[in-house]
Amino acid sequence: MKNVVKLAFLLACILGLIACSNNQTNSNSSSSNNNQSPSGEEEIEKEPVMDPVVLKASTHSPPGALTDAFDKFLDEIENRTEGLIKFERFYGGTLAGPQDVVDAISSGVVDVAVINPSQQSGRLPLSSVASNPALFSDSWVAIKTLNELQETIPEFQAEWDKVGVVSIGTYATPPMNIMSTKSISSFDDLKGLRILTSSRPIASVIADLGATPVGMSFNEAYEAVSKGTVDGAVMSVQAGLAFGVHEVVESVWTLPISGGPGFYGISKSVWGELPKEIQEIILEVKNEFQPESFYEIYQVEDEAKAMKAFSDEKVTINEPTEADIKFLMDGAAAKVWKDWVKEMGELGLPGQDVLDAFIKVAEKYDSEKPH
Repeated sequence: MKNVVKLAFLLACILGLIACSNNQTNSNSSSSNNNQSPSGEEEIEKEPVMDPVVLKASTHSPPGALTDAFDKFLDEIENRTEGLIKFERFYGGTLAGPQDVVDAISSGVVDVAVINPSQQSGRLPLSSVASNPALFSDSWVAIKTLNELQETIPEFQAEWDKVGVVSIGTYATPPMNIMSTKSISSFDDLKGLRILTSSRPIASVIADLGATPVGMSFNEAYEAVSKGTVDGAVMSVQAGLAFGVHEVVESVWTLPISGGPGFYGISKSVWGELPKEIQEIILEVKNEFQPESFYEIYQVEDEAKAMKAFSDEKVTINEPTEADIKFLMDGAAAKVWKDWVKEMGELGLPGQDVLDAFIKVAEKYDSEKPH
């Protein structure tokens, strides 16, 4: 009888072990199934590309079209990187002014900034090519052209390497006009006036037209004009609105003097620390998003807003004649091109090649523009 009881007890233990084994197997199977996709393939949890970082982004411009376009560019990067890149933003030159901002970038004062190549103590000479007069009238065309030149002309890229900055965005304001506390509607009206200019090519044009150029940044324009330090400034109406100049001038002569090219730069060391996937996203924003975005914000939306603001201030808008534009093109503009090429040659740089390339590539993009 005792043997029967022992046998029964042993049999019960064996059955219990089998049941436990089956439960464990089912548990493992269930766990495995939970890690599988509906297609039956095992899902692998994706590791994040990087830890989120916050970069300091600076612009010298106050609230207005240029700042709006910069913000839109930064927003797009934040969205496409799903928050892995965030920007702490500084406006109106509060963290870094326009002059020699490449030093503030390379030294780490800022990580990203808006750059006017004409205000970097001659260290981005080829990048100022679009500052030459009468080269473009469409922002989208100029941005696409500058992007292509950066990618195809080694000397263009080399000057960025020298200052320790990587260009991650491009902008180009449409041709600037002459706004003044005097009534200007002809070249004779311009003679003898002191006019604020923000680049050497523009200064050369103004000098050739009989006025006296006064080199200053747009940040100084309101004070200089309101206090009579200068009689006017060469600015786009959008910039005139952003910097408050529309409040202190009497007239705008819409002679198309010159466009205003610029770039968004990032510290080369910061760029090198970003994963390749993030770099590619940023360059996609530069090449695919920025040209049309800037055009729509600056040249379409804000031009209408700016013209209304000038009109509300009773500023007279004077249109040039076809003869005025031809005189500018055949005279001052052509001379400035020649002087710029000569200056580049003295620096050992291929100025004529870059200017010719800009004109040729701009013609291509002018035929492809989507608007």
